[in-house]
Amino acid sequence: MPIIKSLRFSLIMVALLFMAGCANHVGNFSALATGTYRSENVNEKHLVAKNVDGESLCWHVLMIPTCVYPKLDQAVSEALSKHNGDYMQNSRVYWKYTWYFLVDSFGWRVEGDVYKTNE
Repeated sequence: MPIIKSLRFSLIMVALLFMAGCANHVGNFSALATGTYRSENVNEKHLVAKNVDGESLCWHVLMIPTCVYPKLDQAVSEALSKHNGDYMQNSRVYWKYTWYFLVDSFGWRVEGDVYKTNE
């Protein structure tokens, strides 16, 4: 029985060792949008949600890509569509990479506050 527990622990540790990842902070932006928007007379009453996130990821499975390259505007669109917003303020952009032995993912992650301009 101790051998099985030792083997199980060793397998878990090896699995954790092969899982690695990082996220690099690319920058902070006052506003992000995928289209045009009018920022006149926008204030806190137009705030829809705080700390919303969106991702655009590509995967490699056995070194075969599932897409060409992740796009930042897709990550922004995903975040905006979660709350039907027009643009994001106080946004943070990250480049994310995660590796799981034979599978890896990489792409953009955005976080910020979503606003609706009511137009």
